[in-house]
Amino acid sequence: MILYFSQKRAHLTILLLLSSLSAAFCQNSIQDHYAKELVRQGDSLFELWKLEKANMKYNKAKNIYNENKNWEKYCLTLNKLAESDMQADKYQEAFTKATTVLEVLESKRILGSLQENNAYYIIAYYHDFVEFDFESAMKYYHKALDIQTKHNEVVNSFLAKLYNGIAILHSKNGFYKRAVPFYEKALEISKKVNGEISSHVADIYGNMGFNYQVYGDFEKSIYYQKKSIAIDLKLNGEDNLDVAIAYSNISETYEYLLDLGKAIDYGEKALGIALSKFDEEHPFTAEVYQRLSSLYLKLDEPKKAEEYAQRSLFILEGMLGKHHPELIFPITTLGSVSDYLGHITEAIAYAERTLEICLRFYGENHVRTANAYSVLSNYISKNGDIEHSVNYQKKALGVFRKIYDSENHASMVHTYESMGDNYLKIGRYENALESYQKALSISRQIKPKNSVREGHLLNRIGEFHLARNDEKNASIFIDEGIALIKNDSTSHFADDAFLNQQLSIELYQNKLDILKRNSLGTTIQNQFNEIKTLHYKIDSIIDGIQYNTPHQGDRIAFSERLNQFYDKASLVYLTKTKESQKEVSNAFYFIEKGRFRVLKELLGQKKAMNYGDIPLKIRNFEDSLKRKQSYYKSKLVNIINDTTTVAATNKKNLFLTNRVYDSLLRVLEQEYPTYFGYNYISPIVKLSEISAVLRPSELLLHFTFVEQHLFLIAITKDNQVIHEIETAGLAEEISQQHSAIANRNTPLLKEVSYQLYKRLLKQALNETNISELTVVADGILWNLNFDVLLTEKTNSNNPKKLPFLFNRVPISFENSASSFYFNRLQETKNIEELLAFSFLGDANDVTGDQLELSTLRNSEIDLPGTREEIKEISKIFDGAYFYGGSALESAFKLNAGNYSFLHLALHGEVDDENPEDSKLYFTKSDDENEDGYLYAHEIFNLDLPAEMAVLSACNTGTGRLTSGEGIIGLGSAFQYAGTKSLVLSKWSVSDATTPTIMKYFYQNLKSGMIKSKALQQAKLKFLHEAIGEQAHPYYWSSFFVLGNNTAVHFKDGTNWYYYLLFIPLLVLPGYFSYRKFKAA
Repeated sequence: MILYFSQKRAHLTILLLLSSLSAAFCQNSIQDHYAKELVRQGDSLFELWKLEKANMKYNKAKNIYNENKNWEKYCLTLNKLAESDMQADKYQEAFTKATTVLEVLESKRILGSLQENNAYYIIAYYHDFVEFDFESAMKYYHKALDIQTKHNEVVNSFLAKLYNGIAILHSKNGFYKRAVPFYEKALEISKKVNGEISSHVADIYGNMGFNYQVYGDFEKSIYYQKKSIAIDLKLNGEDNLDVAIAYSNISETYEYLLDLGKAIDYGEKALGIALSKFDEEHPFTAEVYQRLSSLYLKLDEPKKAEEYAQRSLFILEGMLGKHHPELIFPITTLGSVSDYLGHITEAIAYAERTLEICLRFYGENHVRTANAYSVLSNYISKNGDIEHSVNYQKKALGVFRKIYDSENHASMVHTYESMGDNYLKIGRYENALESYQKALSISRQIKPKNSVREGHLLNRIGEFHLARNDEKNASIFIDEGIALIKNDSTSHFADDAFLNQQLSIELYQNKLDILKRNSLGTTIQNQFNEIKTLHYKIDSIIDGIQYNTPHQGDRIAFSERLNQFYDKASLVYLTKTKESQKEVSNAFYFIEKGRFRVLKELLGQKKAMNYGDIPLKIRNFEDSLKRKQSYYKSKLVNIINDTTTVAATNKKNLFLTNRVYDSLLRVLEQEYPTYFGYNYISPIVKLSEISAVLRPSELLLHFTFVEQHLFLIAITKDNQVIHEIETAGLAEEISQQHSAIANRNTPLLKEVSYQLYKRLLKQALNETNISELTVVADGILWNLNFDVLLTEKTNSNNPKKLPFLFNRVPISFENSASSFYFNRLQETKNIEELLAFSFLGDANDVTGDQLELSTLRNSEIDLPGTREEIKEISKIFDGAYFYGGSALESAFKLNAGNYSFLHLALHGEVDDENPEDSKLYFTKSDDENEDGYLYAHEIFNLDLPAEMAVLSACNTGTGRLTSGEGIIGLGSAFQYAGTKSLVLSKWSVSDATTPTIMKYFYQNLKSGMIKSKALQQAKLKFLHEAIGEQAHPYYWSSFFVLGNNTAVHFKDGTNWYYYLLFIPLLVLPGYFSYRKFKAA
């Protein structure tokens, strides 16, 4: 009985225990089911990139699994939280969670589970992308792969992910061949699991495309990348990050192929998406900026390239530090920009920094390290250290061979070419030719066919033979290069005009060199005709280059390079004129084509904006962008009291504004044909047309320097004659003249000015009887003072008695003969009112608004220098005068475009190194938007269609001498802004004498004289009245007229209401007399 009851109790106890366990199991089952649903919801939110909400679901599930001691599911939620951290770039947190997963699984003896596998993948990813410990990353990838393949579910997305990760790691290590089978396995599995149209398949296609690009198989690279893009577009549309990444990658591939048109197009698309998805300071945005910077450098736009690269570097350094491998790309581009601009020391510093980063993160045997060696070798060679350069090139080739297991990889082409350059420099000609031929051989094996690269190498080998005076072999390679470019219809970059045009120009120029050498100085007509045909062929190619950039510096640099061709072409015909004057017109044509291209383009652009079919809304938008450009540039130039943060903000804002302006220009050219026509169609006039607009006693002297030669084309109403002028000692004589004027050394001035007159002008002036002279100067002749050239020897040292050239004839200056012609054709508008400014210094010195010139005219108070100058002008003109506290930069910008005559009696400062930073001083104020300095780059962006501007400040006619563009400084800035004529100064002018000269000048203008004669007569009158030292040319000969020299037409100053007032005075007496008569 006891036993029975004991057994019964035992059974009851077991039953109760089982019931309890069953209830607990049911409870756990319900909670697990809820946790599973939470995980599913978290996954859905994760897919939508709602990471914070996804994490809330995962954490709730994790806590449930922890309470129920369901460790594998607990580890699953930890892994999911780690994956979320990775998506949010919280790599350290992800690594910590994955490590925790491994610790939990090991402590619970749950070995070989899929969660262990997932944790290994996360840790591998961390070592790969954060620590750059590729060896550890590969170890963990393979651990994950081993576990995955032991499970029955061998065909799943995670397995494809693992194969893809291992393939990527092989690519990063430079083992591109090893990566291929892993990519193919990943692709095969992903297609089975996800189907062809899936994001996983698209990612693998994209990675394969990158791998084949670096491996040198560009055909396969483009094929796989286009498949990736097609899938992404089908799944997500264009406004998607995956599409942006794919666009950026294929842009890089097209850059390798030198198809810059497609590369820019894809790069801009990628950037548009990036800016719409992220903050501007995002790593991917920085990556695309870098991509575009490299492209713009290849398109001959170094300033724009520099801006993009600096912006990219700034963003990446702020996020990743100064030694991250992602910095390699913008640093490399900045080195290339420095090299392009001739700053070799800076280029070497950038290249050394790149190499240091590569060695630190990738080691010796990596493709990026090899490229760094190759780039550094180029800069060191240009710095003269050929031995070290060759050593680096050999290192680069050794790494390439090891990585690619090949002697003929595409990456070696540039290194072999550079090595050939080095061997040529040190006279090892056989080694040089062998290196060039090796580069050409590899280039011909690259698919798809790359005609620009191959043509470039053919041209290079041709130049090698030319350097060795082997015209026969040179001709073979040059002709082959020309034929290649002409017949290129299958190339992937056939639609990309720019590089084809550049290469064509180089090939044809070398062909010209061969023809000239073969002619041996003879006058063989067939040879000469072929040369002429080639000149016009190159000229037509140049005309086809559409070059438009908001960067003035890039425009000028581009113009300088083109001018080298036009100089060489014109020299052929100038030399030929010694035998026959028939070639004068050809010589003149090529001289004029090289002159002031930038000025002509910018004035055309302004004309298009003002007179074309551009809507007012767009014109206003362009104007606002130019104001922003000026504002941010001024802030960067004037860095006093500027903090690093403020400077960085201004750089960013300037960069973004330039981007928008650049985009606007592209839209205008595509959508408004009138804009294109005005901007690029710049006709060159004929000599006969110029003669036709000259007055009977007028002479145009057109100087041109070509290599070591100086030619003068003397053009009159009836004739055109070319003279060649000896150049030996010319620069020294001009320098002596400047020194003699500055030091008031009359004996030296007499001697050197007579020598210069004999050398430059005597022959041309003796042949003609003239009353008006216009000079088109060139090169150092812009620094010459033509006024004080002496037309004959004299014993007198009295300046009043010296036979200066300006005594005989008024002199004006023009930028080119074409600008002279078009200025002469322009109708001169009536001058209604004048806008005048004079500088005081501090706005606190004087208060009050602007002053009407009519008010100043009647003032009796004594005035200091510049105000006395304006008072004299006020006796001739009506208008507005800003001085003291009202002479603000903002007032000028607001009013200047509304006046047809400007007079600026301001201090000026010329920056020869950076002429666009030259400036005029206005009164300082508390205005946060203006700094009181009007920089040349700001003037450049203004619209100033004035008939004339007088800059009576110091040195306004000086600046940096630039081939083809004359003096770049304050004067050129006003011309770029649209001002038709200028009065400028060559040196610091005297406050004591300037007001008097200006008074006489304006009186003469008012009387109807042309501008140069008005200035000539003002100087003569001043000289006649001068007392003592003030008779020296230093005090009166600084000013000169540049641009349109026609007479100024003044609006009739007599106001109609005066007549209305006067009429009653005549009528009323008659009326009263009549009344008296009637009364009588």
